Amino acid sequence: PVWKIIVDENNNKARAIKEVDVGYCDMNGDRDCNSDDVKIIEGLMGECFSGRKFDIRADMDRDDCITETDRELLLREISE
Repeated sequence: PVWKIIVDENNNKARAIKEVDVGYCDMNGDRDCNSDDVKIIEGLMGECFSGRKFDIRADMDRDDCITETDRELLLREISE
């Protein structure tokens, strides 16, 4: 498992530790969900299931197209 440590910004103490499934938002395979993954989704925007560049990992809402909704879902994962 991969664990995310949520730190209190004021005193740098851990507030919570939670298990995360980075496979859900880790587009580049670096075992982290961050702005690099957002850039990948942005580069795939508009691709749908039948397209050459379609990547199922970027289709966060599983509607067969990579849209702004997928980007927003990834940003939500990063901010948690």
